[in-house]
Amino acid sequence: MLRKKNVIYLTLLLLLIISFLLYFQWDGFSAKSDQNKIHSIQQDIFIEHHNNQFYIKQIIPSLSGGNYTIDWPQAANNRECLNENNQCQWTNDEKTNVKIKSGKITLKYTIT
Repeated sequence: MLRKKNVIYLTLLLLLIISFLLYFQWDGFSAKSDQNKIHSIQQDIFIEHHNNQFYIKQIIPSLSGGNYTIDWPQAANNRECLNENNQCQWTNDEKTNVKIKSGKITLKYTIT
């Protein structure tokens, strides 16, 4: 039969093992969820209306470098992305994923 002292040591050892396992599991989970964080940005939006069309221009003054997904409105036509060197680098044919170095970016599109 186990002595009371041995049961206490065994219980403490098991609690220590469970604590380490939970810590490493949570650390891995939180590192993965940080990659998918949505960051808010400051932007200026200009809207003009001519001939039954809305002309939208979004200016983002400072954007850090990286890959971004642009969620265009469903009815958006004539999509343009301009950076300080004129054209953004699209990473797909649908013009929804863009690679930005850093700095100012301008998005233009029309809605009919």
